[in-house]
Amino acid sequence: MLEQWGTPPAAPAALIDAGLWGRTSDGYEFYNWHAYQPRKEDVDAERAASRERMRELRARRKQGKPQKDAEEQEPFGRTGPNGSENVRNPDPTRPDPTPTSKEVEGASRGSRVPEPFDISDDMRAWAKEEVPLVDIDRKTIEFVDYWAAIPGQKGVKLDWGRTWKNGMRKQQEFAERDAGKRPPKPQVKIPSNEEWMYR
Repeated sequence: MLEQWGTPPAAPAALIDAGLWGRTSDGYEFYNWHAYQPRKEDVDAERAASRERMRELRARRKQGKPQKDAEEQEPFGRTGPNGSENVRNPDPTRPDPTPTSKEVEGASRGSRVPEPFDISDDMRAWAKEEVPLVDIDRKTIEFVDYWAAIPGQKGVKLDWGRTWKNGMRKQQEFAERDAGKRPPKPQVKIPSNEEWMYR
C-alpha cells in the first residue's frame, strides 16, 4: 500500500524513529491509535452510558430529590439551602459588603449635568490658579449647554466637578494657542506737524 501511495522508502523508518509508528509482523501500526481513534464498540458503550445517566437524572428531577441531596449535590460550591447568600456573605454576624442595587445604580450610572451649575468658591480659586486665561462664567454657560445637548449615556457623568475642570483646562489650552497665533498689533505712527504740512 505504501508503494501505491508513492511513499518514499525512507519514510517508514523515519516514522518509527520518531515514535509514531511501530513494526508488526504484517507491516506497521500507529502508536496510540485507539487513544485518538476509538473503536466503534467503545463509542457505542460511552453513548449508552451517557443515555443511562441522563435517564436517571430526568427520573430524579421528576420525583424531586430530598433537600439533603439537593444541598450536597448543588453545583458551583453552594452548600446550603440558599447557596448564593452563603457564598456572598459567609459570616452572618458581619455586615454584607455587597452593595445594594441602588448603590450600584448611583455609582455606575452617574447623572446628567445639573442645572443650574453653580461654581463654588473652591472652583473659582482653582480656576484662578490653573486656568487664568479662561472666563469661567462665560465658559461654564457653554459647558452646561454642551453637555445638556449630548444625548444618551454619553451625556451622563459620575463627577461633574472633575468634568468641569477638564473642560476648563481645554479652554485654557485653546486660549494659550490663540494667544500664540494672534498677530502683533500694528504700530500706528502719528505724523508730525511738518509731515502734515508737506503732504
